[in-house]
Amino acid sequence: MARETDREPLFRLAFRGYSPPEVHEYLDQLGREIEQTTAQVRALEAERVRLREQADEATAELARLSAELETERASRARVESEMEALRQEVARLEAERAALGEQLAADRNRTEKILSAAQEAAEQMKSRARKESDGILRAAIERAERFDKETRQKREEFEAEQARLRREFEEFLANARQVAQSFIHTVDQAELR
Repeated sequence: MARETDREPLFRLAFRGYSPPEVHEYLDQLGREIEQTTAQVRALEAERVRLREQADEATAELARLSAELETERASRARVESEMEALRQEVARLEAERAALGEQLAADRNRTEKILSAAQEAAEQMKSRARKESDGILRAAIERAERFDKETRQKREEFEAEQARLRREFEEFLANARQVAQSFIHTVDQAELR
């Protein structure tokens, strides 16, 4: 029996054409290869659906992280509002002190201590809140970027693999058609003789 070259089978000549058992065997083999390729395409389609679901989960996670970020921003705004209220309180106390003047000289030292403590507490709260919100924001952005990068990379790998398999499948189908047409032509020629 002759060997296949570039998907074109060569069969032994039999009376009135090619050997039918060899042709049937070759067609059976082609059928199996088509089934295998079809199964691979289905598996890749399932993988594509799974990756799409992962992407949807990533989007949901990103939305959750965005909501968390908004909560942190609101918390930061609340702290800044409290700090502004403390600043206003400090300004009010300073105005009172000026109005009271010399009569409140004894209270001046106490008021200054309160103001200093309030300012220090406000600065500590502001610094602590800023550090916490910056850290949470950085971590959320890093997680989102890392997840987005991984999802994009997996999608690109999947699309490349899908394209490669599609090309192979199309080449396989083209070769199978060519072989079938060649076989039909040969059978037709053999029947004409």
